[in-house]
Amino acid sequence: MQTIASLATIFVIVHSPAPELQPIWLNPADIVTMREPVTDHLDRDVHCAITTSDGKFVSTAETCEMVRILIRDPLQTDQILRLRR
Repeated sequence: MQTIASLATIFVIVHSPAPELQPIWLNPADIVTMREPVTDHLDRDVHCAITTSDGKFVSTAETCEMVRILIRDPLQTDQILRLRR
């Protein structure tokens, strides 16, 4: 009997706070910290500051609450749209 194992990596799509709202593919397994910005050093359009395991810093237009919802269920776009209003 042969067993075939498949590994799936789930990515969530967040958006940069740039005027174009560029999509950023983010692997939730790589998230080390996620917090609301607390200083004036970041642009006012940054709503969540994420640090990844490879040392990268990702700032998002979505709030951390929205990112957490996407991590739990990437298909919850309707819930995200309600939070954006």
